[in-house]
Amino acid sequence: MGKELIDGAGQDTAVRLNARGIMYRDDEHNYDKAAECFRKAAEQGNDESQNSLGELYITGRGVPRDPVQAMMWFRKAADQKNADAQFNLGLMYFEGDGTGQNYSLALDLYLKAAERGKAEAEAGLGRMYAEGLGVAQDYEKSAGWYRRAAEHGFSGALVWLGNIYRDGLGVEQDQSEAAKWYLEAAGHGDAYAESCLGHMYQCGLGVRRDAKKAVSWYKKAAGHGDVSAEESLGDMYRDGEGVGQDYAEAAKWYKKAADRGSEHAKDCLKEPRLDLFQKALFGNDPHAENSLGDMYLDGSELAQDYAEAAKWYRKAAEQGLAGAQNSLGDMYRDGTGTAQNFMEAAGWYAKAAAQGLSAAEFSLGELYRAGQGVSKDSSEAFGWYRKAAEQGHSEAQARVLEMSESNAAVMALVWKGIWSHFWRWRCFIAALFIAIIVAVIFGALSLGFFLLFFILSQILLVFMVRQMMRED
Repeated sequence: MGKELIDGAGQDTAVRLNARGIMYRDDEHNYDKAAECFRKAAEQGNDESQNSLGELYITGRGVPRDPVQAMMWFRKAADQKNADAQFNLGLMYFEGDGTGQNYSLALDLYLKAAERGKAEAEAGLGRMYAEGLGVAQDYEKSAGWYRRAAEHGFSGALVWLGNIYRDGLGVEQDQSEAAKWYLEAAGHGDAYAESCLGHMYQCGLGVRRDAKKAVSWYKKAAGHGDVSAEESLGDMYRDGEGVGQDYAEAAKWYKKAADRGSEHAKDCLKEPRLDLFQKALFGNDPHAENSLGDMYLDGSELAQDYAEAAKWYRKAAEQGLAGAQNSLGDMYRDGTGTAQNFMEAAGWYAKAAAQGLSAAEFSLGELYRAGQGVSKDSSEAFGWYRKAAEQGHSEAQARVLEMSESNAAVMALVWKGIWSHFWRWRCFIAALFIAIIVAVIFGALSLGFFLLFFILSQILLVFMVRQMMRED
């Protein structure tokens, strides 16, 4: 609409006011000013403005929502044979909005609008004939009206045509024809059509069966908010159909559908594995995370995956669960599901051991005994073994017994060595005693002599010890 038409000089005409209202409504989204312009034009008898003002009253934009006022303005415009107003008024009678529900009046108004090529009215007639609302049920007539609406560009009719051919309502059942209409509707972003295509590809109805294409269509539909598509994606990830089996992804899709009221999804989430994933993913439950780590580690109920096991153990370990900390320590120690790192292993074992977990105490003892990730320290190792043994850890008890016996043998060898070399040590002790006496005597005379003799005696002492060790 040209600016000169909208802002033309002189008295505002109904056409200019209507154009200005459209500009405020569609371009500036200023519904207050749009309503003002439409009202002035409507009062001058402009049927487009009367219909537009009715639409503002029905939506509550720029004016308080008022179905009665909406009907009044729709009727004024409908009386001037405005197809949009005829459809809008028919829809109010169909839904019983602002008036009692009246299918006969709705049908009459839809027919009038359809005669002027109003696609939405044609689709409305298709629905009324399909469901027998205000008319005898007639699928053949329903299909005809839907086809007219589709030909006039109404995307909602495309879906109904798909349904009609899929179910054979008033036409010969034809899954290929149904898929064609669904595909056209999906091109308009219709979520239901996308979901139907997913089902057709999943089951091979009217198209060649292709589970991957089914997943792709389901994802498009789910992205547009279709609950049935979310359910189907949960099923496909759970069963590994068209995708790799992935219980985590299945749980995510089921949770989305369940949150929107899907009973099927709620039932599926009760399955033990999916229940664990739900608790771990959405409840941050460390016990569920640890259980998932166990399942991925041993491959008993989930496909064995050490990296996934490490991931879930870490989640639980970071929340302070001792068992998970110990398991993560094992994975770092063995290089399972992660790069081998004894320092990391020692760190996680220490966290679990601090909570009194005997398995971690024993493993920490093993690292100190071997000097892996920590400084080698038999005393520290023995201390951790003893802690674990006191809790009944059998391997730790065996280590304590082994190290105790080993220490007793070492002490026996030490005393034997001392006794066998006692005669040498007697000479050494005597020499040391004499050195100290002489040093004291000379020290009384001079501090310098004392220091000199003391240093010489220490050198002699070191020499004698090295000689004895060399003889051994």
